[in-house]
Amino acid sequence: MGNQHLEDFCRRLRLVFGGDVVDSRFRRYRRSPERFAGEILNSRWWPRQRDIARCVMQSRRTVVKSANGVGKTYLAADLSLWFLYCHAPSIVLTTAPTRRQVESLLWEEIRRRIRRSNAELPGVLLKTKLQIREGWFALGLATDEDVRFQGFHAENMLIVMDEASGVPDEIWNAIEGVAVGRNNRVLAIGNPLAPAGQFYRAFRSSRWRTLTVSAMEHPNVTGRGEAIEGAVTRETVADRVAEWCEEISPPTAGARQAADCFEWDGRWYRPNDLFLTRVLGEFPEDAENRLILLRWIERAMASGLEPAGPVFMAVDVARFGQDCSVIAVRRGESVVRLENFAAWT
Repeated sequence: MGNQHLEDFCRRLRLVFGGDVVDSRFRRYRRSPERFAGEILNSRWWPRQRDIARCVMQSRRTVVKSANGVGKTYLAADLSLWFLYCHAPSIVLTTAPTRRQVESLLWEEIRRRIRRSNAELPGVLLKTKLQIREGWFALGLATDEDVRFQGFHAENMLIVMDEASGVPDEIWNAIEGVAVGRNNRVLAIGNPLAPAGQFYRAFRSSRWRTLTVSAMEHPNVTGRGEAIEGAVTRETVADRVAEWCEEISPPTAGARQAADCFEWDGRWYRPNDLFLTRVLGEFPEDAENRLILLRWIERAMASGLEPAGPVFMAVDVARFGQDCSVIAVRRGESVVRLENFAAWT
């Protein structure tokens, strides 16, 4: 028997008989994803990655907006393999906006973990599929057809949306129709590229556990904790501050710090949208032609002002197309009612 035939034969044996071994060997890691990642996959996490893993373990829906270079795809690969091997039998579905991102980002990380793992992980590994046995597999799907997400159902299932801000709304809707089982979980993680779409709306929904990961808190940047090779560096952040931020006067003693400003090496800066998205892990501002910025609206909504004083009414009359006319009622400094009308009748 040639080497290739022998290798194929051994793979088939692992596919048929590996399930029971996997279940008994990895069951103890079900409540310890970090231990599985460290002891089996040779991975090392920093605190914010632990926070995300804890949310995925405890919640049905977790959404994470993240800076560049903080290990979001690295973590997604670890969690995909942890769920697959520790929740037998299970299905793990991963997706990203393009086929290239599916193959070259998350699944490249998955293949790398399997190659360097401390234990043999049974299953047949293909480019974007890892099959343990019938009904027990991980699969990478692109988002060009929402129908591809239909028909997957299992008691144990994890769905990972990498670069989730670019995943179309119809795919989010299809995933909601799939993740209906008792132990079905969804992790949506990515850079917050635009204040629109389902990724943005998930951060305004009580149905999702939300987290934000800034490069400014990474141990490579803060200097606290062990450095992580290949992640964002302090030098990179310093370059971004110089390139993407405007230096401003420091706040005077006793003055409240502006919400959109930060201190770096003893100087104060105001970030542009690139810095907000790529370094701070925050959604960018609205388009430049907007009269009122999104952060102003959100800050006003969170102010908690009590309605008191005289009542005022304002009308914004629509003229063309599908614009709506809006009537606002304000009492004192608080808007107490908004009504919109598609057309006057």
